[in-house]
Amino acid sequence: KLLKPDGIFLVSVPNPILLELTIQDVAEDGIDLEPELEDVIIHPRTGFPVQISSHLNSSSQTLVWDWIYEHLFPDGEMERFVHSTEHYLTPPETYKKELSAAGFGSIEFLGDFEGRNFDQDAPYLIISASPK
Repeated sequence: KLLKPDGIFLVSVPNPILLELTIQDVAEDGIDLEPELEDVIIHPRTGFPVQISSHLNSSSQTLVWDWIYEHLFPDGEMERFVHSTEHYLTPPETYKKELSAAGFGSIEFLGDFEGRNFDQDAPYLIISASPK
């Protein structure tokens, strides 16, 4: 209702097909795996290292990605922050049906930020919708 008549609604979510494959991999490997170290960066204010790790959990319809940030101090202290993102396996057809019901007419699916078409190997499901 807030979108201007010539506006475009855009949303980007991880590719639900790839998420489903990831859920299958996590189920096969077990979900109690240790967090995986992704990177170490330097905190811009303190100059001390921050370890960035990730951990996956899944259910039949969701994938939960925990991002773990551990700010390490020279005295051995550590500050930990965990940010969890939950991703659903909503198929593109469901999005299209819901957006159509909400009054959108032109609905397109893209697979990346270069404008390639959505397919099973695309990194994203990018939805572009315009009002009727």
